[in-house]
Amino acid sequence: PSYDELANAGLVAPEDDADRWFSPEEQLTAAWLRDRGLGVRSVQRREGRYLKTPDAAAPEFAVTIEAKRAVATNNAIVQRIRSGRWQARHVVVDLRGSGASRGLAESAMRAALRMYGTQLDEVILIVADDLGVGWSHG
Repeated sequence: PSYDELANAGLVAPEDDADRWFSPEEQLTAAWLRDRGLGVRSVQRREGRYLKTPDAAAPEFAVTIEAKRAVATNNAIVQRIRSGRWQARHVVVDLRGSGASRGLAESAMRAALRMYGTQLDEVILIVADDLGVGWSHG
């Protein structure tokens, strides 16, 4: 669903309670994004077997964001990007604490984009508190 569809359905958390529906892991990812100036809010899950819902929204840009976590393997990172693309065209994979290196993140991103890049607008791999690897579709 688009940001507008979620907002119109009342599924985007209000600004004064932005973390309302985040899991603890999603809160960590949201904090990392906020530290870089992106105002993100949680999104309430929609009910229904085939209803995919993104984890977050960035109202300033009217986009949805799917947050994932992965272990430090090329395949795990690619698979998180693959699965995230079904929920949002903006995917953030948090690799902190996994031991992932910048080189691994860059390699996995290239592999995922070769396969799924046309279905994505932006991917961010959070390698460490002070390091992220990103790509955007311009």
